[in-house]
Amino acid sequence: MKDILNKLTKSFLLKEGHKPDFKASVQALDEIISNWRPRTKRERNRLDLAREQLYNIKGHFRKVNKHLQELQERLNVLEEEKKEVK
Repeated sequence: MKDILNKLTKSFLLKEGHKPDFKASVQALDEIISNWRPRTKRERNRLDLAREQLYNIKGHFRKVNKHLQELQERLNVLEEEKKEVK
């Protein structure tokens, strides 16, 4: 029992097995960027670049998710066809 508790505590402290959700990470970045108030022209330019990059990341994420859904649907069809052949 003590070994199990030690393993759980270690994995929790080291964040082993914890994989943050990509969508949540992008949303957190979006919130940080939207709350950031630039004080100089240089910071404003950096903020504009960060917004543009985040916009591009969101677009790529949507495309990848759409492609993943299509592949999952194809896989389901292939699995159904395989079951029917047997």
